[in-house]
Amino acid sequence: QIGSMTTLSNFAGNFSSVGGAVYDGGQNDRAYGIAVDTTSQSVYVVGQVSSSGAGYDWLILKYDPAGVVISSRVFDAGNDSATNDPLSGRNERPSAAVVDPRTGNVYVVGSYPAPNNYGGWLTLKYSSNLVLLASATFSNGQFGQDIAHGAAVDALGNVFVTGFLWSTPLNKMRCQTFKYGENLALLNQVVFDPSDSTDKYGNGIAIDRNSGIVYVSAHGYQSNNAYLVKYDNVLNL
Repeated sequence: QIGSMTTLSNFAGNFSSVGGAVYDGGQNDRAYGIAVDTTSQSVYVVGQVSSSGAGYDWLILKYDPAGVVISSRVFDAGNDSATNDPLSGRNERPSAAVVDPRTGNVYVVGSYPAPNNYGGWLTLKYSSNLVLLASATFSNGQFGQDIAHGAAVDALGNVFVTGFLWSTPLNKMRCQTFKYGENLALLNQVVFDPSDSTDKYGNGIAIDRNSGIVYVSAHGYQSNNAYLVKYDNVLNL
């Protein structure tokens, strides 16, 4: 487990308000991902909070169906001031969230300031009350921005995360997908990298909860191609 947590205030409005439900911490506050618990109808929003000149931390908010905040957490994923680009926030940013409907547990994925002074992958597991239960990190230890972008949960509670990692030998980004158990033990991983020299960025992931089939969306930066990849539940093409 890395980082530390605090709670927040400074909330206004709800889903009936003209301006919606608002959090304003006074600096650069951003929302990036959203997930709904289909059992309780609770809504989870993930993003960033910042303080002047001190970089960014992860923001996790839980709302009731009316848009009233129930719980909140700020997670300090590390010292982003030591990274190559602290004030952009890209080295400490949650990208997506997903709820396991069996348990109500929430998984949040994104980037954290890895030891190589660039971004690494971070996955957090919270209870429905936003108590931190587990965490998993990955960094390839090489130059580049390693960022997790999408998450999904299958019917057994396994967690799938997709994004991109830098490969120094190949001098490019590659789309990578991880499979974790529900407590974030790594079970399998796969790279999608057609045999050309272009970067591949994993963006989104979805699972057919009946069959367990995994779908990953990606794009090629230089080629301007869009990709849709289909894996079985153990990440075989």
